[in-house]
Formats: sequence, C-alpha cells, structure tokens
Amino acid sequence: MTSSTIFLVRHGETEWNRTRRYQGWSDSPLTDQGRAQAGAIGHLICTLPEARSAELVASPLGRARHTAEIIRDCLGRTEPLRFDDRLRELSFGSWDGFTRADIAALMPGAFDDERRSRRPTARPTRSSPAASAPGSLRQKPLTAR
Repeated sequence: MTSSTIFLVRHGETEWNRTRRYQGWSDSPLTDQGRAQAGAIGHLICTLPEARSAELVASPLGRARHTAEIIRDCLGRTEPLRFDDRLRELSFGSWDGFTRADIAALMPGAFDDERRSRRPTARPTRSSPAASAPGSLRQKPLTAR
C-alpha cells in the first residue's frame, strides 16, 4: 500500500474576512495580508520534499484560486491548477455577503436558537478536595444571577 500526503491549506485573508462578512460562494479578493499569508505558506511548503510532485487542487472560488496560484509560483511550477467544486466553501444562501449584525437587523431573532444551544448548563468548579486532583472537574449547576 502506498502512502500519500495531503497538504490542506485555507485561502489567505480576504476583504470580507477583514470585515467579518459571510462569504459562502460569493467572492472577495485577497488582502495584502492574505497574499503575504499565501506566499508564506508557499515558501514553507517548498521546504517539504513531499510537495515537489504533489498535485495542486483548489476550490474554484477566486480567493482559493489566487492562494493556490501564489503557492504554485513559490514552488516554481507552471502546470495548470486543478479545480474541484467539492472544495468550495459552504454557501450561506441569502446571507452571503452580509455581516452577522446585518442579518440580525434584517431578521431579528435569527441567532436566538444558536445562543440557547451554546449556553452552558453547568460550570466546572474545583471547590471540593476530590475535584482538586489534576485533570478532574466537578460540575456545579448554574444559577440565575
């Protein structure tokens, strides 16, 4: 059996990352920092022998394409990139391009269930001698404040 190595790289920072917008299938260009991040990972990958012959496959979205092109250039390679739709980010549908605040203003209560599901039902405490052993936590119910 032959072993394979996969390098999974996320795209560099985009304008919408910077403004905390949901991107989904919409596109936003890489920022200067995003291009620098792609170059930095490209230079790191250059140091890895397994990367010399690795096929470069990316999402067809512009931010991922641009990141992959920068990495390919760092590797000194010229072959075309391969794009695979299965690597696309999840779409947020009509929320693509909006910030969380935009969505909350347009759809009051849109995130209410999320807050309830993330709310802790108990908090850890180390108040008892048994709970003070390294790595052990006892659960204490939360009380209303």
